[in-house]
Amino acid sequence: MPLDSPCICSNVAGTALSPRRRRGDGSCEVGKGPSSLGGREPIASRRGAPPRRGRAVRWGEGARFHTLSAWRHNGAVTAQIILVRHAESASNLARRWQGRGESDLSATGVNQVAAVTPRLKEIAPDLLVSSPLERTKVTASAIGVPEIDDRFVEIDLGKWEGLGFDEVVEEHGDELQAIVTDLDQPFGATGESTNDVIDRVYGAIGDLVDRVGSGGTAVVVTHGGVIDAIVRHLVPGNTRVFGQVDNTSLTSLWVHEHWMGIHRFNDVGHLGLHPKAVEEAVAEGEPVLALVRHGQTRANTEYRWQGQECWGLDEIGEEQADALGRFYASSFDSVYTSPLDRAMSTAARLTTDPVVVDDLMEMNMGEWEGMTADDIRARDPDLFAAIFEREEDLPRGQTGETWESVGERLLGVLRRIKTPGGVITAAVSHGAAIRALITALAEPDEFTQPRLASPQNTSVSHLVLGSRGPQFASYGMAPHLDTMLSGQLGRS
Repeated sequence: MPLDSPCICSNVAGTALSPRRRRGDGSCEVGKGPSSLGGREPIASRRGAPPRRGRAVRWGEGARFHTLSAWRHNGAVTAQIILVRHAESASNLARRWQGRGESDLSATGVNQVAAVTPRLKEIAPDLLVSSPLERTKVTASAIGVPEIDDRFVEIDLGKWEGLGFDEVVEEHGDELQAIVTDLDQPFGATGESTNDVIDRVYGAIGDLVDRVGSGGTAVVVTHGGVIDAIVRHLVPGNTRVFGQVDNTSLTSLWVHEHWMGIHRFNDVGHLGLHPKAVEEAVAEGEPVLALVRHGQTRANTEYRWQGQECWGLDEIGEEQADALGRFYASSFDSVYTSPLDRAMSTAARLTTDPVVVDDLMEMNMGEWEGMTADDIRARDPDLFAAIFEREEDLPRGQTGETWESVGERLLGVLRRIKTPGGVITAAVSHGAAIRALITALAEPDEFTQPRLASPQNTSVSHLVLGSRGPQFASYGMAPHLDTMLSGQLGRS
């Protein structure tokens, strides 16, 4: 749809959706159906109550990136830190806990290095850093001579070093469960805790940001435990919603002056279209939902909060959607979509017959829709500060939705749509809606907005359901857009 044409909210065949309302500015808003909580306890009712599990979060060095004051800041990201897990080692292949111990790369690991090398060379980082352990140095050396920073070394696993996965589960299951829910619990009785790792790693990240400067990129080849600690800290809650990262996967962090968030998680596009956990789930007959963000709009490039306004794809958005279709159309068994035009146009590249679900719509931004962050700060400074500095979950734009209500709305979608086992189902939605769903699945005791940058336009976030989930195997994965990545940095 041309940018200057009238806004039309319709299904792909052109049939008008019902119910819908016209805004005074000519944009359209589609009525939302009810979404049941299904017995789920709202976050608001849990405030002030003791945590249901021993979830401890300590900021330490991470305080530098704690505030949300830079969230949705107009302009480019200050720096990008790309965390790469080393290639598969012999201990990984043998399913043994590997912390500070050494083991050579497996044959698969050697092939993974060859696969990720062109991708890392294309990124052309300003700085290449590695953990001191040999498996990370070998992985990093494929694109250059890395600097060694001991702060990115793997977690000290204490008494679990070298033990088999099954052995730890059978003999130390209670301790393992405590680690999942308590960030101060040490690994293997005498090892590090997740918060110990955070304290050393966040200082190292801050140093990298200072060195690469505005718009710079650093690639850090490190370990699964280190990446896991960072992700768990940035997405807190009583339930772990992000899974393990694959060997040679890319997890990128976007950093502003006082804010750091996950932009991509477990991106294995150089190895295939889907992470290992997705392939295993499908092979075992489990359901997987691929959440796809719509293609780029002019509102995205102008940093406008489009909410439920109808914006068509711009020229780049059309190219993104075409690339998505070429890569992924044959991967999905069925496709659901938000009724907003930008989502519908994206879904049309994946199937000729998408199923429209009103509750996949973007967050209602109320009176802020169509405005930039600077406009909103000037108009409603108190409300803006309450939400993004003090983290009070208030209706956006006076009359819009809260973060929690959007998350509950998306949970209702998960309960209603059909996601058969053994195949991947797709749902085309929006940046804030996907992130609000992640918050709802994490089940925090008090409201906290996860430190997640909006997933890149037309990126895919794989949510494994069934007995394995719900757990995200990837976030913001977009192998079809690798050649466009540099031009998209900062357009959230």
